[in-house]
Amino acid sequence: MIMRLEEVCGMEIRCALCGKKMEINKMDKNFAAAKRGENPVVVCPMCQRSAMFEAKKQVEKE
Repeated sequence: MIMRLEEVCGMEIRCALCGKKMEINKMDKNFAAAKRGENPVVVCPMCQRSAMFEAKKQVEKE
């Protein structure tokens, strides 16, 4: 069985908010879209936490 390099190593994508580069493999839900040449919206864990914190702060404010 011959595997392509991107299937073994994964591919690199960027966070939509901060631009941080992240490595994804074929198990990631965005891998198929990125492989087709689409530009999936991906948010890194740090930006996810920041967005959750800000949202929680807004809810508590109301």
